[in-house]
Amino acid sequence: MMLSRLSYLFSRVRKQLFQLSVIAVLAAIGLWGHKNHWGSATSHARSTPDHLATAPEPAETTSSEGGLASGKPVRIHFPSANTLQELGIESAPVEKRPLVKEVKAAGVVAYEPTRLAQLSARGAGTVWRVEKQVGQAIRAGDVLAIVDSPAVGQAKADFLHSIADVQLRQKIYERLSSFNKGEVAAKLIEEAETELRKARVDLFNAQQALISLGLPVDLNRWQGLSDVELQTNVKFLGLPSGIVSQLDPNSTTASLLPILAPFNGVVIGRDLAIGEAVTPTQSYFEIADVSRMWIVLDVREQDADELELGQKVVFTSGKATVTSSLTWMSTAVDEKTRRVEVRCETENPELTNSAGEPSGSRLLRANLFGMGSIHVRDNPSATTVPNKAVQWYGQSHVIFVQLDDQNVEARPVQTGIVSGQFTEIVEGLSGGEQVVVEGSHILKAELQRSAANLPPP
Repeated sequence: MMLSRLSYLFSRVRKQLFQLSVIAVLAAIGLWGHKNHWGSATSHARSTPDHLATAPEPAETTSSEGGLASGKPVRIHFPSANTLQELGIESAPVEKRPLVKEVKAAGVVAYEPTRLAQLSARGAGTVWRVEKQVGQAIRAGDVLAIVDSPAVGQAKADFLHSIADVQLRQKIYERLSSFNKGEVAAKLIEEAETELRKARVDLFNAQQALISLGLPVDLNRWQGLSDVELQTNVKFLGLPSGIVSQLDPNSTTASLLPILAPFNGVVIGRDLAIGEAVTPTQSYFEIADVSRMWIVLDVREQDADELELGQKVVFTSGKATVTSSLTWMSTAVDEKTRRVEVRCETENPELTNSAGEPSGSRLLRANLFGMGSIHVRDNPSATTVPNKAVQWYGQSHVIFVQLDDQNVEARPVQTGIVSGQFTEIVEGLSGGEQVVVEGSHILKAELQRSAANLPPP
């Protein structure tokens, strides 16, 4: 019994000693790895098998005093002629080509406000007749609708009464003035003259009342007319002869008031029907002159400083394209969008059908969205490189000029117009040189590595 118990204790002690030795070995390995930053293991993990391709040999950079930061070029030397090819670097010659600088801005077509009118009846009444519908073309002076207005009838009656009163007072005054001095009291002549002047004032007021209703009156044209002719002309005052010829003079009211078109255009809105009551405070017709339109563009705040009045504008929306020029620029920047509103005015071409005849519609429509290109400036013979050849490094643009099979020069340049796939180089480059197009970002990374004194990858 005693022997078996001693054997059991000895086996437990031996097992614990083994566990302690394992822990000690692991602790020693950890301490060694911490002191050596696990260099051996990492080096082994990063080793490259012999059968895999290795990266190109690192380049060497040589800069003038101050380097790119002072506007001086930096030369990059590659150890072999194949290095550039292995890096995928390709060059292209500098070329001369015309470039145009344009400012792009979204825009919308709008009616010209001075050629957009909201029309109402000059006097209260009821709609007697409607002459024009939405979409119809109209000319200045066309009758859009006719309103039966009691105020018009009263104004015409007052006008006829004033004409008759002036004629009567004129005859009385002339008769009294025809007597010899002393035959008629001077007081009577003065009273007759005063009454004549009052009658003329009343006639003037009656004439102005008709004019304010949109019914022009020329008294000189009515001199010598008979009472019947005078009443007929006043009854249909303001109505064109084409409509008057359709009316029965005996049964037609004298209270007719036309709503007339003030200019050529198109009816774009109508809100009235026969028998409907109308008032001067509400609009019932909307007309617009669509032969000329506005194009309103929203230009980015940073582009607005390059704009000037008169610059060429090409506006495109779908298949529609028109050319105009800037006529107005806002003096404020929109608080929310941070954009500047500019405007140009353009003729709105009339469309034709397959036979070459007018189709009745125009190229541009109000509220049509599109894109405007504002011609800022151009260079008919610009020194250009592909956009991919230009890199931003530090505080300037950089071009990589390939000198030979092993040398590339990083050269700071001043850029100009950027149009399409090409950039104008204003300063720092001359025609005939070869610039790196494909892989210029790799050379930029090499410059950054060299500037930071980093080891090659």
